[in-house]
Amino acid sequence: MEKQLFIFRGIDHADSGKLRDGKAVAQREYNLRPADSRMIHGGALYSVDGAPIGTCLVVEAEGLAVARAWIDASPFVESGLFKVMTLERWGSK
Repeated sequence: MEKQLFIFRGIDHADSGKLRDGKAVAQREYNLRPADSRMIHGGALYSVDGAPIGTCLVVEAEGLAVARAWIDASPFVESGLFKVMTLERWGSK
């Protein structure tokens, strides 16, 4: 199967800055390790006043289920950081 691109967007629970900070190094390491899916680009989302409020990633994977499994196994998701999560396919049909 040909690899596809997906956009992941996770919005943090309120007052979760300490949790985000505590998992940030593990999340960066996770994003860089070899896997069936990989992060192409990504980073934190910020409020208008500059506070981190979430994460946005461009993920390459061989289908939605593979991308979802990779996202679900990430330190941020496993720790319960996100209140809202979306994952959509991005790019050409």
